[in-house]
Amino acid sequence: MKKNEFFLPIVISSEAPKVQARNLIFIFESKNEIPRRSASRNDIEYGFLRSLIPMTLMFLFISCGPKEIQPIELFPEDECASCRMTVSDPAFASEIINKDGSVVKFDDLRCFENYRKDHNIDDVEKIFVKDYETKAWIPFGKSIVIQTGIETPMGSGQIAVADQQRAKQLKERYPPTLAAMEGDACCAPKKN
Repeated sequence: MKKNEFFLPIVISSEAPKVQARNLIFIFESKNEIPRRSASRNDIEYGFLRSLIPMTLMFLFISCGPKEIQPIELFPEDECASCRMTVSDPAFASEIINKDGSVVKFDDLRCFENYRKDHNIDDVEKIFVKDYETKAWIPFGKSIVIQTGIETPMGSGQIAVADQQRAKQLKERYPPTLAAMEGDACCAPKKN
């Protein structure tokens, strides 16, 4: 091989015409020139595969992360853990999801409050309440619970909404009644 000759192996794809030559010889005028060739289909596929591996690994790490706890939907046979009545109106429902995966459901926010007072809530994973208007589950920490004159299953008048402005409007539209504020015998807090 002469001083200015350079061998460059070329990969020929299956779609290219069959060529017997395995190497091409490039002859350069000076030592500073770098041989250039256009990217072949194999080069492009290899580059794609090289970028696909990190993307796949990143997706696996993200998908294997901790999953957010989702609320459990209500069924017609679900009963309140406090008063044992069927959870008949989802607008007033709430639920506690424990760390062991068990779910405790309530038909009224007063029943929910009484249960929290009477039971150990250290093993609670997440608490959800239903938005009064949309009937969508919202995390208890992001909800606003207000006292209203709305007739609830146990007469508490308590409802949960997602935003402060809507809470103010509902409280003005349905002012709390004395009976709702005092509670009833069924779900009134236990006196010691």
